[in-house]
Amino acid sequence: MKYDDIIYIEKPEIKHERMPEKARAVQFAPFAALSGYSEAIGNVGVLCEETASRYTFQCTWDGDA
Repeated sequence: MKYDDIIYIEKPEIKHERMPEKARAVQFAPFAALSGYSEAIGNVGVLCEETASRYTFQCTWDGDA
């Protein structure tokens, strides 16, 4: 069978202390892969609003003319 030569081998002895749970949590915590992305998107939104406000107009058409 597969792995017959290694299935009963004893586990190696650990030669260092285990990492504390808090340190492990920090190591595997999510990170901002795209740092500054949300700020850039916010800036684009502001620019779009400013541009749109320059081109808005009021419609005075009453439909009966």
